[in-house]
Amino acid sequence: AARVALEVGLLSPLYETAARTAPDEPETALLRAVAQGQANTSRPQAPIAAAIHDAFDGSDPLPKLIAQAKRKELGHAIIDLLALLESGVEGDARAMRDALATLRALGLEDTARRAALQALLLER
Repeated sequence: AARVALEVGLLSPLYETAARTAPDEPETALLRAVAQGQANTSRPQAPIAAAIHDAFDGSDPLPKLIAQAKRKELGHAIIDLLALLESGVEGDARAMRDALATLRALGLEDTARRAALQALLLER
């Protein structure tokens, strides 16, 4: 029951609060860190989890998508980001890392965190 409550909390708008109340265990470390916009954990072995860790540990955003946003083509950049996220959820770790790092660079931190949390929970 506690695990389900944590997962529901991490999927809610109160994900930061849920992360602060999560048990201090290795299997929740990355979830807790990502919910707070950090990657202050050891890098996981699983490819998607490692990609998410890297995105929150300073990976560079995709220059092409940043350039699109600067040219006032943010909508197009977001559509491309959604395609990258979909590829990431399907197992493309590089796409996951690039999408999350770019979302963060564009100032869409909440979106990046929530997408990362959902992907991590899908992996469990």
